[in-house]
Amino acid sequence: MQLRLGGQDALLGLKTVAGGNLDDGDALGHRGAKRIGRHGARIVARMQRPKGNDLRRAGFDGPADLAPFFRDGRLEIIPAAQDRRLALLRYIADRFSPERDYAEDAVNRVLQAVHGDHATLRRYLVDAGLLSRARNTYRRV
Repeated sequence: MQLRLGGQDALLGLKTVAGGNLDDGDALGHRGAKRIGRHGARIVARMQRPKGNDLRRAGFDGPADLAPFFRDGRLEIIPAAQDRRLALLRYIADRFSPERDYAEDAVNRVLQAVHGDHATLRRYLVDAGLLSRARNTYRRV
């Protein structure tokens, strides 16, 4: 393509596209799968696989909003936000029967199956009023 400026011709370096589809290939003329390159198939597969939280929700039997805190059925993270922590503690408290008294070691075994720091979970459950403690005996409220 040429442009006339001040009586002189200037070449703009543009080619005309005659009868071609602009989506037929990339700038180097590669088409289809060749354009992706040797790592392209892995990249596309990675983009198509489910994301981490989607996998956690699928493998978690509790409420979907708590799934990001669990991995393989165990609690990984105790949420810092008060409302999320309370929802988590209510979910954990459902593991205890309301009409039964539990010794401290029985409570520890139940909580140890959920998370490694059973003492913190036990304290949070008592502070939230979901478990009561009297003379080393716990009961779900």
